[in-house]
Amino acid sequence: MGRTTGAVGPIGLEVKHTEEIPIININGLNEDNLRELADLFDRLESEARKLGGADKRENIMKLWDTIITLQQK
Repeated sequence: MGRTTGAVGPIGLEVKHTEEIPIININGLNEDNLRELADLFDRLESEARKLGGADKRENIMKLWDTIITLQQK
């Protein structure tokens, strides 16, 4: 959630919306969960690099359809 300054370009994050962003408390995870989370982030980063980054909605949707959605099943 944010505001755009034009048709394209970065989205400005409104401070009032930051309270709504979910944040993982890694202190509550055991070692196996931490390794799994690290592996998922590595896979996400690797796929994002193959796509040329995660700075475009199109690429984020591709990441969602591949890495993120597949992990939820």
